[in-house]
Order: sequence, then structure tokens, then C-alpha cells
Amino acid sequence: MNVKGKLVDNKGRCEHYHSEIDTINIKFKCCQKFYACIYCHQEAENHDVSVWLCSEYDQKAVHCGICNHLMSINEYMENQSCISCKQPFNPNCAKHFSYYFEI
Repeated sequence: MNVKGKLVDNKGRCEHYHSEIDTINIKFKCCQKFYACIYCHQEAENHDVSVWLCSEYDQKAVHCGICNHLMSINEYMENQSCISCKQPFNPNCAKHFSYYFEI
């Protein structure tokens, strides 16, 4: 998976978010690129972020940096861990859903 951003390891952690449970990368609707976080996107791109609409929640737009599994937005939002490898998600990420997804 080609994850962009200021990565600090090969699990998708970046200089902005790099705890053991910060391993999710989001495919941005606006540019169709996977970034480690919103800040990595903003630092690299020259366009505004477009959020995924609720009607698009079936899109495979969430990448697990541990097992490389691609999840739909619904699968990500409805679970507390990767549906493939069970790596826990950072519960604080839910506070940032509106950066990526229509709420």
C-alpha cells in the first residue's frame, strides 16, 4: 500500500499520530490517495479535503497498517478493531471522523 505523509514506520504511523494503535490510513475522496492523517494530507496537497458522503460508506477507503486489509468506511466506523487482524483502533480517532466522513 502506498501511504503518503510524514511516516515514522511502515505501519502507517506518522509524525502527528504515532502511538501503538495509530495504524489506520484513510483514502481521501478528493485525491484518491491514502494518507496517514489529515495533517499529512494538508501538508502535501494543494486542494481542499472532500469528505466521503454517507451514501459512499461502502467504499474501501480505510487501510490497516498492520495487516494491509482494506475496509469499507462502514466496517471501520462500526468496529473498534480491524476486522481482519483485530488490531485495536485508536478510540480518539472517532473524534476526527468529520474530517474524512459526512456525519
